[in-house]
Amino acid sequence: MATVKVLLKTEKKKKNDQIPIYLRIISKGKARFIALKKTVLEKDWDFDSSKVKKSNPLYRQLNTYIAEKIADAEAASLELEIGSKVVTPRQIKNKVMGTELPSFKKYIEKRLKAEEDTIKVGTYRKNAAIVAKFKKFLGTKDLLFEDMNVAWIKDYEFYLSTDRHNSKNTIGTNLKILKKYFNEAIKEGLVSYDSNPFLNYKIKSEPSERQYLTEDELITIENLELVPGSNLYHHRNMFVFATYSGGLRISDVLQLKWENFDGIKINIVVQKTGEMHSIKLPEKALNIINSYKSDESNPTDFVFPVLDNEIDYSKDPKILHNALSVGTSLCNNSLEKIAEKAKLTKNLHNHIARHTFATMALRKGVRIEYVSKLLSHNSLKTTQIYAKIINVELDDAMDVFNKPIHVPEEVKEKLEPSAN
Repeated sequence: MATVKVLLKTEKKKKNDQIPIYLRIISKGKARFIALKKTVLEKDWDFDSSKVKKSNPLYRQLNTYIAEKIADAEAASLELEIGSKVVTPRQIKNKVMGTELPSFKKYIEKRLKAEEDTIKVGTYRKNAAIVAKFKKFLGTKDLLFEDMNVAWIKDYEFYLSTDRHNSKNTIGTNLKILKKYFNEAIKEGLVSYDSNPFLNYKIKSEPSERQYLTEDELITIENLELVPGSNLYHHRNMFVFATYSGGLRISDVLQLKWENFDGIKINIVVQKTGEMHSIKLPEKALNIINSYKSDESNPTDFVFPVLDNEIDYSKDPKILHNALSVGTSLCNNSLEKIAEKAKLTKNLHNHIARHTFATMALRKGVRIEYVSKLLSHNSLKTTQIYAKIINVELDDAMDVFNKPIHVPEEVKEKLEPSAN
């Protein structure tokens, strides 16, 4: 437990010779002084007993006040030690003087609540899940900003890895959100820039594997015999359409309406970025979209029969997000079954359409800048990942020259010189 001592700060003697009384708290090797806002003359202070002498007419009141503050400091120290891994003199000081240090836990709860109606539903739910995980780690304990240090980050990282079995990239995403909230608190003036523990900690990540289909695998899926009108049929068509239409995200495919299609191009506002996007459809994508067109199709109807034409999803972002989540899940479930039917060993899901388009386009010689634009990437660096994939394929292809050449026996006989 922390040690508490009362003393005079003689170096702070006032002009009237009054000297302020302080509590000195030492915990974990760190000291902090608490001004008790009381003063005495040096002649009225007993340095051996650390009490006010009887020569001071208010000695009883002053000694009682000092004793209470010492008891408060010791009680605060014990209380904090029971509920926290780390007890600092500053925490004890604020308990004794009735002030409260800013809590990181309470701050992110407040920030998350404020975000609910100001950011995208998907982003909010991702942040909420990360905050819930963080609070589960803390349990009933609080976490003050000053308790946030590199050691704490490493402890939390270990928890995410061992208890939650999170991957390195998932852990990195969790820590980035906590770092974001800490930086927001700095901007609001709650804590100093120098107190940011993430300044001395590098969040780790590793390149994620991007699976994609070869052209032969894609053609196999295109040619699968599926029952027309079934979920498998529609979801297969949506996957192939997305692949040939610039690697559209499933959220954009689900929301595609006839008013977005002019017979040659689709013109949409991308769900993720909010930017306008125009794509000229190649023949295979045109064949698919035109197969869904009928005399009864209205401009505001969805092209693919997943979302409900009778619901105006624009009225409530939460309803739209839920509908897209359900639609995406249904499509992914179908794609797993389609992969089995096509005898593919790859884990087929909607996002593979983007990866497949990118690798196919680069193989066919489409400039990387154009591929990046078609994928609506914000940075060319993101697209360059696919160029690296193609380069690895080329490197592997060149390894064929390291293999011994197999010469059939009949050819060897013809090559051998005649004994005559």
